[in-house]
Amino acid sequence: MSNLRFTDGMSFDTSGPLRLAMRPDGAYVIGEGMLVPVRDLAEGRQLIENITKTRGGTREQREDTR
Repeated sequence: MSNLRFTDGMSFDTSGPLRLAMRPDGAYVIGEGMLVPVRDLAEGRQLIENITKTRGGTREQREDTR
């Protein structure tokens, strides 16, 4: 498990697949070791789609082909 903890008390688990998270200070795409702030949920969905397309599928799909 990969956790990021900030001095304001916010913490994020960046393990697991890419997903959207809403927090009091905004929206984030988290997962696969990443934490990316996004403007809104629509931008977050688009980012996940772009990352997935660029990488050729989800991480789980890529690992299944090994």
